Amino acid sequence: MRYLFVLFLPLALFVFPTSSDTGGSNQNEKCYYCHKLKASYKVVHKIMEEGCEVCHEPLNTSHPGDEPGFKLVAEGPDLCLICHDLGDAKHTHPPASEDCLICHSPHSSQYPSLLVDDPPSSLCYMCHENVTEKAKDIHLPVKNGQCQLCHDPHRSANNALLRSEGPALCLSCHNKTMGDDTVIITNIAQLVSEKKYVHGAIEMSGCIGCHTPHASKYPGLLVAAFPKGAYTASAPENFELCFSCHDSQLITATKTNSATNFRNGEENLHFKHVHGNKGRSCTLCHNVHAADNVHLINESVTFGKWQMQLNYKSDPQGGSCLPGCHGKATYNRIL
Repeated sequence: MRYLFVLFLPLALFVFPTSSDTGGSNQNEKCYYCHKLKASYKVVHKIMEEGCEVCHEPLNTSHPGDEPGFKLVAEGPDLCLICHDLGDAKHTHPPASEDCLICHSPHSSQYPSLLVDDPPSSLCYMCHENVTEKAKDIHLPVKNGQCQLCHDPHRSANNALLRSEGPALCLSCHNKTMGDDTVIITNIAQLVSEKKYVHGAIEMSGCIGCHTPHASKYPGLLVAAFPKGAYTASAPENFELCFSCHDSQLITATKTNSATNFRNGEENLHFKHVHGNKGRSCTLCHNVHAADNVHLINESVTFGKWQMQLNYKSDPQGGSCLPGCHGKATYNRIL
């Protein structure tokens, strides 16, 4: 009998796993006898600690048999929504209304939130293709796989499942100075809240009037061409971004009565300042987001290592400036 006991004991331990082997409660041991659901996984659905019968109908004589596995107590998302209340919202992510298993594993996973893959490089891009195709500049949250910073993966009151609408979404991150030794992005939230004048494009269409939210072939995630440096050839195609709203005659016409208010009589002072192969960028005089001066004129502009004051003054018929590059100059639209 001693020898039979020695031979039988290892076999019993192998056939009947304990709760410490499976990670489950005693009531689940009958399931884990066949279903090895937790081995080597980092994240386990918490509901499994309460018992498989929360989601599956109890074990009966028909299992195993013709039906492979337990029958679920509800079908599709209705099952998950028994516990996971997503609330009411105008817009629902199609996988959340069709099949939660498109994105989530029901038992265990190697990834956070029981996801079936690591977002967004694999998970989000299974459906959302070409988000960064041929892009030179990729939005940092997209590059870091943080789609959820801007989008709710399940439901939202906003289009595109955005967490909030308009500039408020962008400014929830752009509320501090960011960047590195090569690029500095100023605190846009502070800028637009403290300055007297805000760029009309922001007020009319929000940040996406000028920037694309995911990736762009232009620097700064811009939606169209705009010079990166202080100087560029004065050609409308180099300022495509600005001329989606502004009149391109601003830099092509020597005389005008309508293309710009920066004129002395009919003399186009924008043309005078920017024409030629070394034309000046708009940002040498204007802040593209907000400023204390009308027309978004900067208080000062960086010129090499020098912070040059513009000393701009406005009046109803024109204005004046006294920058470091020339003496005081005035202009009057009505001569």
